[in-house]
Amino acid sequence: LSTVFTVTLAKGVAGFGMDLTSDNVVRAILPASEAADCGLIQPGDRVMHINGNAVSVDKPVKSFAIDLPNGAAATFSLVRNADRNSMVDIPVVEGAVPVGLPVPVPVELAKATTRASQSL
Repeated sequence: LSTVFTVTLAKGVAGFGMDLTSDNVVRAILPASEAADCGLIQPGDRVMHINGNAVSVDKPVKSFAIDLPNGAAATFSLVRNADRNSMVDIPVVEGAVPVGLPVPVPVELAKATTRASQSL
């Protein structure tokens, strides 16, 4: 069962505090960052939108976040436990709160460590 949720984070000098794979999956949360402080984002979550803009491999989160000034707020829509083939059809539910334990990283994502990453 997939959970879709949104968080609003302020951009700091080092970004939002998420290390993402090239396909917008959270690889790590940076300590003492906005993402860490919100407490909702976990490794394995996939960013689907930033400020209402759909993200993809061709249009990664970084392509939208780079132009935001430090201190600007951005709303991220994320999905947890998503089937990689059905993610496009998952609706965004404002204010949904994720439940459950951290998700182990699927084998496909583990292989992504050789791909380029984005630090936000």
